[in-house]
Amino acid sequence: MDVGVYIVTTKNFQRIMKREYNQNWDGSLTFEKVVRYLPHFKSAIQVPIYVIGIDL
Repeated sequence: MDVGVYIVTTKNFQRIMKREYNQNWDGSLTFEKVVRYLPHFKSAIQVPIYVIGIDL
C-alpha cells in the first residue's frame, strides 16, 4: 500500500445533519479530531494518510 485515504465528516457537517435529520453522531470522529490526533500515531503508521473532510 502506497497511501491511505481517510474520509470523515467535519464537526459542522455532523451538527447540521443532527439538527436537520436528527442523526446520531455520538462516538463518531470528526475531521478536526483526526487531524489533531493522527500525528500521534505516525510511528505506528508506515504510509502517508490523506485525510478528506466532508462538509456542507
